[in-house]
Amino acid sequence: MTIADYCVALERGDIEVNRTYQRSDNVWPSQARSFLIETICSGYPIPKFILNQKIDFRTKNPIKEIVDGQQRSKTIADFYNNKLRLSRTLKEKHLAGKVYDELPEDMQAVFLNFSLDIDLFVGATFADVVEAFRRLNSYTFPVNAPEKRHARYQRGIKWFIFYFCRQYEEYFRRSETFSEKSVVRMLDTTLVAEVWHALENGIRTTKSADLDALYKKHDVEPFGSEPIIGLLTEAFDTLQGWSDLYGTALSKPYMIYGLSLAIVHVRHKIETLEPAFPLAVPAKIDPVLAIRNLTTLATAFESKDLSGPYKSFIDASTEKTNVDTQRIQRFRWFCEALTSEI
Repeated sequence: MTIADYCVALERGDIEVNRTYQRSDNVWPSQARSFLIETICSGYPIPKFILNQKIDFRTKNPIKEIVDGQQRSKTIADFYNNKLRLSRTLKEKHLAGKVYDELPEDMQAVFLNFSLDIDLFVGATFADVVEAFRRLNSYTFPVNAPEKRHARYQRGIKWFIFYFCRQYEEYFRRSETFSEKSVVRMLDTTLVAEVWHALENGIRTTKSADLDALYKKHDVEPFGSEPIIGLLTEAFDTLQGWSDLYGTALSKPYMIYGLSLAIVHVRHKIETLEPAFPLAVPAKIDPVLAIRNLTTLATAFESKDLSGPYKSFIDASTEKTNVDTQRIQRFRWFCEALTSEI
């Protein structure tokens, strides 16, 4: 069905919510609702709806009950009826802060003509619906930790990290930091979250529970004033500009973790990173010196020459690369490489 047909059917009562199937009456936060509309208006697919058609024997008319898709239905209907103003922080600026009537006619047409994918049960019992869901879920690919986080939290940091990773997606691909598959499975969001966690808490062995706590802490609206956002952007803008490091050992995610932290620490003297590498004062980074030193570290790691002066860096980059001791050792090497000859 098109959205236009679906919304008319909702208004007529031809489609209605069956409370038996719905998990909660809580309305999605505004950012999540806005993101759904942005997705639709951008032409990207959204999850399918599941309806169960029954007959109203009094009127002899078919009634379709929403089995799965209540929040999506409410969001779409609210926007259709000018009851939802989109978030002003959306990346698609022609949509940001708008209600439906404020969109240009061509964008209204895109929204109204968007095709909703629907699975329709006809005359199914509750037991039939439950059995169908069990069978569908039996074929579902296991969800990893970052995918779970981005499904569970719907405010603040989740959306910043989502858009941040989209902004640097081309850099991640060209530098060979992440494969296409890794980006699809949202492993890039884990890297950004771990760097954020270190800026707040210092360099640690970061477990999934630590990142869950970070998301929970920043699961707030409005969002966007955190100073860490500027630091993350500065670090990844710098890395994106250092194309000489693309495809080297220093493009690995665990290397980018320490290198991005070193960049902002050297420039700003981050309090939480001081125990790992004390600085008298912040310093400017000479990109020529930095790239020369970092290339030396990459070459040393790739040669695995344990008899040379870079043995401790190689050791810290070879195994248990995400534990705190190894992370701190690499971070110290990176700070040295950004500030003096090594």
